[in-house]
Amino acid sequence: MVRHLTKLVAVLAGCQIACAGDKDIAAVAAANPVDSGIEITHAFETEASYVGGSQASYGNQHYGDVSETAASASYVASPQITSNAFLRLGAAWERYSFDVGNAVPIPNTLQSTNVILGVDFGISDNLLMRFEATPGFYSDFADIDADDFNVPFVLGGSYLVNSKLQWFFGLRVDLNGDMPVLPGFGFRWNFADKWVLNFLLPKPRLEYEMSDKVTLYAGADLRGGTYRVSENFGAAYDRDDMDNSIVSYSEYRGGLGANWKINSTFTVESEGGYTFKRDFDFIDAGVNVETKGAPYGRLGVTAKF
Repeated sequence: MVRHLTKLVAVLAGCQIACAGDKDIAAVAAANPVDSGIEITHAFETEASYVGGSQASYGNQHYGDVSETAASASYVASPQITSNAFLRLGAAWERYSFDVGNAVPIPNTLQSTNVILGVDFGISDNLLMRFEATPGFYSDFADIDADDFNVPFVLGGSYLVNSKLQWFFGLRVDLNGDMPVLPGFGFRWNFADKWVLNFLLPKPRLEYEMSDKVTLYAGADLRGGTYRVSENFGAAYDRDDMDNSIVSYSEYRGGLGANWKINSTFTVESEGGYTFKRDFDFIDAGVNVETKGAPYGRLGVTAKF
């Protein structure tokens, strides 16, 4: 049941089309009607984080500590193709690197490299929709082949009730997951002056706008994905059923952070807290390796122009 929670991460991450306070599709389209030129917006995000070492275990077996270094980067260009529609064209990369001993039956790397193909479109001034597919390679990158290729996709929407409340909904399809189709929902509520409850995975937060430049927050960060390991992965552990298998990785963080709007283009975000649990679930082999909690730190940069 806990494993299924992290799969909502990708569902709602794909549904976050526009939050109140940002430019939504209808507003941008009204301000920039399509003419002889093409309006294109750009978004670039990168981050790095470190999770301290914590003991790994599988059933009654206990292993040494596992630490983690994670990094990601993505770029999306959004050309306006009609008065109420934008394409989403880009690429993304994400890597989890684990410092593990030879006895721990988990890969030392989980990585994805994919393109982003999608469209945002307005049904009305209040209802916005997104379709987005992320075809690419999701594996330990030990021996890349066609089996590592996957095409997860999201269909999501956003309904703007008013300037203070916005609902999100959607579903994600990932044929490598133990639940290939999964629905999800969330909301963003500006319930008081300077206070926002942003209940939207993968980063639900309670936010406080300290100034026009700085926002403080407390929240969670639920992350993970499905990856295929190498054809000979299980040989080192005398488990042939783990060869070329799918591992569903889940990670649960909670912490405090701040983001600083340097200017109209760049935002820097820093965060620290505790990683409560990390799961490596080899679904077909029936192997689930867990780690205990450990502190983490994260730094990210966003650019929109």
